[in-house]
Amino acid sequence: PVHPYTRALVAAVPEPDLNHQLDFAALMEGKASMPEAWPEPFALRGPEQAEVFHDVGGGHLVRAWENAVLDTGNDRAQAGR
Repeated sequence: PVHPYTRALVAAVPEPDLNHQLDFAALMEGKASMPEAWPEPFALRGPEQAEVFHDVGGGHLVRAWENAVLDTGNDRAQAGR
């Protein structure tokens, strides 16, 4: 996942091992549930700036600012191409 909130949701899924303790620290890192704390390119901006959908590969789209640079985890993709 590219979006910080989605990454936090995935991190919240527990391991299917009863000997593995739950680690809630990963959920608090970066405050993914607080939009005002989201990093670029997901940071909140005024209504005058446009958000568009960007193709991040594999048929997946994410919504971010028009000239955003997205970290897809595999490489860095220049959005808006």
